[in-house]
Amino acid sequence: MQKIFIFISAIFLIACVPSSSEKEIKINPAVRFQGNWLIIKNNDTFSYDYMKIGLNDGTFKKELPFSIPAGEEAKYELSSFTKSDGERFNIFKYSLVDITISCEASKEENKKWVKLGKAFYYGRFK
Repeated sequence: MQKIFIFISAIFLIACVPSSSEKEIKINPAVRFQGNWLIIKNNDTFSYDYMKIGLNDGTFKKELPFSIPAGEEAKYELSSFTKSDGERFNIFKYSLVDITISCEASKEENKKWVKLGKAFYYGRFK
């Protein structure tokens, strides 16, 4: 019985340790808003993939269906960000306080896409 417990514990610990390919990367996007538009520019040399964005302490969220390539800019309607109950962000009701972005970072090397790791950004609006 004790050997089974030790074996299960060892497997659990191995599964929880991130692999060396899963390193955390800091991203440096330029984030601004204009009217009802959130604008994100990728200032890095790699793509932002599988993006998840949270506004105002993550109260309003959005998952993006496409990547932002290096050096490119993307615009999203603020009203497309929703709370868990389905309420949409309304620029006349709420102000932007902060933003979190989590994504996968990848880069093309030798005509193949290489996953660099998980990336994260936090910023406050003024």
